[in-house]
Amino acid sequence: MMTDGSALEGLRVADFSWAIAGPVASKYLALHGATVIKIETHKRLDGPRMAPPFAGRPHRDRSGYFANHNAGKRSVTLDLSHPEGRVLAHRLVEWADVTAENFAPGVAARLGCDYPTLKSVNPRIVHVSASMQGQQGPHATHPGFGLTLQALAGLSHFTGWPDRAPLGIGEPYTDLIAPWFQVAAVLAALERRDRTGEGCFIDLSQLETTLHFFAPALLDHAVNGVQEARRGNADDVMAPHGVFPCAPDGLEPEAQPYIAIVCEDDGQWQALRRLMDDPEWARHPDYETVAGRLRHSAVIESKLSQWTADQDVAALAERLQAAGVAAGVVATGRDLFADPQLAHRGHFVRLKHAAMGEHAYDAPGFHLSETPAQMRPAPSIGEANEEVLGGILGLSAEEQARLREIGAVG
Repeated sequence: MMTDGSALEGLRVADFSWAIAGPVASKYLALHGATVIKIETHKRLDGPRMAPPFAGRPHRDRSGYFANHNAGKRSVTLDLSHPEGRVLAHRLVEWADVTAENFAPGVAARLGCDYPTLKSVNPRIVHVSASMQGQQGPHATHPGFGLTLQALAGLSHFTGWPDRAPLGIGEPYTDLIAPWFQVAAVLAALERRDRTGEGCFIDLSQLETTLHFFAPALLDHAVNGVQEARRGNADDVMAPHGVFPCAPDGLEPEAQPYIAIVCEDDGQWQALRRLMDDPEWARHPDYETVAGRLRHSAVIESKLSQWTADQDVAALAERLQAAGVAAGVVATGRDLFADPQLAHRGHFVRLKHAAMGEHAYDAPGFHLSETPAQMRPAPSIGEANEEVLGGILGLSAEEQARLREIGAVG
């Protein structure tokens, strides 16, 4: 257990989570001092362990995708379908303050890690179940993945252009929203337990947490009956508001650089005009106001695309920012690793992984002044078996060997 004065030092988590949403939440607990034991099995791997990108050949311990979402944890391999594997898991629950899973409703009960079962093992446990649509309701048991949930939450409906089909995004975006609600709920439940001595069950719906990010559209429909639709990069109150092509940079000749440019008000539009040497087309009287620019946004953005097309994207962004115009490079992965602001804040931290060697991890996007995050690499599968089984559960080497032999551990 960590004893470094971290914010969550002493907190113990038995983590049954898999995929992305659950593991990301427990990762932030781990990076701030909690001892998080990831319970998994070789028999049925956590999917991201075999998801690219890999460091070298594909292997369950070489996925960068898994590693970045599970930094700071320990891994123990217990087969929950084996009676003795389940007993071992329940002994970890006795040790834990928090348990978590994000299975479809019904799965946790079959594996013996649902709240009624775990409460009988440890009445003070704080248990969070972060399923797609919550534990109850007509759609609660529907299967799905990131793209499915993006569609259900309305993200796909709002993403793209009005004359084209709805779009998803490459990353399961909803899986990266739910963890923040989960962390907040767990910390609130722990604070309550400190006051009352009582544990609790947190029934989290990934769908409902995602809806918070669409509050303006939902409110507009509820109050005004407006059904918002896809509109690309257009905005209701700002123009221009889009992304524009720039000159290839030679480092990635096959990649088209783009710059995002936004004029919030008439003053910023005038600053953009000056930077463009006030071309004749930009002097149209209708363009003097936001309302006029919104009406002519397609023409304006076509002209801007011609102006940006032969310019270096980074240099242009700096010139626009210096002139007071909101602008930013549409960053690639290469751009992000070279970004001086991210480097200044230490966002990418290089850690040595047992199987992958040294590679970069994302640090939290927030810094606690007195108890900063302690970055540690993700675990290889089962690498903490001896630490957990012998150190935490007190099993002898002979008993551990017997459990491996019968398949309860592994």
